[in-house]
Amino acid sequence: MVNYYKQFPKFLATENVKPKEDLEDFMFKMKSFWGFSGKKRTINKWLQNFVDQKLIKIEKIPNTGKWLVIIL
Repeated sequence: MVNYYKQFPKFLATENVKPKEDLEDFMFKMKSFWGFSGKKRTINKWLQNFVDQKLIKIEKIPNTGKWLVIIL
């Protein structure tokens, strides 16, 4: 079993994740790094786990309808 919490710093460095990243871009980079095959439910579960572990925060950008991932 992959411990993706321990791989998180490597993910950030390898995929050149910015401190504030568009949610769709962040999800694309997750797919690329961990090899997801388009299973959005799994990605959403991992995103929530990252939020629960206080690795990221997800916020909506006012007046745009876009979502932003903030690395903590």
